[in-house]
Amino acid sequence: MAKSTKTAADISTLKNVRPARKVLMRRKICTGKDLANVLLEETWNLQIARALYDLRERAGLTHEQVAERARVPVSTVHRLEESDPRWVSLRQLVRVAHAVNGRITLERVPATNRRRTGARIVSEMKSAEGGAWSDTELCRKFGLSSAVLRRRRKQHQIVYWRDARNHFYYPRWQFTETGDLLPGVQQVLQTFRSQDELRAVRYFLGPRKQLGNRRPLDLLRAGSVEAVLAHARNHVANNTW
Repeated sequence: MAKSTKTAADISTLKNVRPARKVLMRRKICTGKDLANVLLEETWNLQIARALYDLRERAGLTHEQVAERARVPVSTVHRLEESDPRWVSLRQLVRVAHAVNGRITLERVPATNRRRTGARIVSEMKSAEGGAWSDTELCRKFGLSSAVLRRRRKQHQIVYWRDARNHFYYPRWQFTETGDLLPGVQQVLQTFRSQDELRAVRYFLGPRKQLGNRRPLDLLRAGSVEAVLAHARNHVANNTW
């Protein structure tokens, strides 16, 4: 996130508004990081990335040129375009937006709107690509045990997320008809080795500009495992994961 305090989390969204040279960033102070909050934050971070990328491309600038104009490290520009604004200050975000002919506007969002939007995102993720199985459902369908699933989660061998009650869910899109993982899924997870399960889910489902605006999931289904792994390794190498 662009900025945080000990008691609250800043959630930001950046999107194109008319005229095209303007950029709107909406920030909301939240008091708790429940599932809806985290997913809302991740969705808005992705909007920031897409808006900055579109504006930079429209201006015909490279990452290095934007960094020089904004007086920030090149890694900061990469982070923002990879929807990973951790350790990026609001001042740096404003500088980058100005460097690509954008403008930052702050607007406080009512808490009711945040909760409503967050709930919608949670619902969409649950139903995406056929939804998700619970622990019990997955064990019953493929003859697994809870101990096996626990070990796979710990060893970064399966995509999962948990709700506010600490119940685990496993997206159906990662499995083949026989219950095996889609080729490449486990390799990506072990490349990142992240404890942030929601970022892992978002990685597979979000379009990536370096992959021709295609989703890693779609490329894995098409058999382009090496292309996705190369993209994941680049994430790690640039510390943008």
